[in-house]
Amino acid sequence: MAEESNNNEVYRTMLKLGDKLLAQLIAEIQSQKLIASNTLINSLNYRVIEAVKFVEYKLQVRGIDYALPAFNGRRPGKMPPLANIKSWCRFKGIPESRAYPIARNIGRFGIPNKNVLRNVLKSNVIKEFEANLKEAYSTQLENEIRKIIREK
Repeated sequence: MAEESNNNEVYRTMLKLGDKLLAQLIAEIQSQKLIASNTLINSLNYRVIEAVKFVEYKLQVRGIDYALPAFNGRRPGKMPPLANIKSWCRFKGIPESRAYPIARNIGRFGIPNKNVLRNVLKSNVIKEFEANLKEAYSTQLENEIRKIIREK
């Protein structure tokens, strides 16, 4: 699920974090019964981006266009794409003729926040990996210093 292009300790630790975060996200989605089909879950993936070599890494989690509104709700004001609502209706066994009124109500009243991302980020996954990342940075720094010394 992630790009495997780097072989250092921090990168490998970030990959493990990505795997755990994705698993936790999927578990949260399932526990809140936010699944009409597996499209949302199957769309979730991540990648580790090395922003500054050996110094700064970013974990980018991506998913289908309606993932964030499904997780964090949607404010009233604008109707969601009708095609997405029609697809949802098909999976839920709701007649497609109900798609427009459903989309209109979402536009008027919004969708309540399910706090999916907040729940995942408050889980022990982040705390668990803080120590692992510190250790990985220390190991990587030590390896880089040794490499520099060997080159001289």
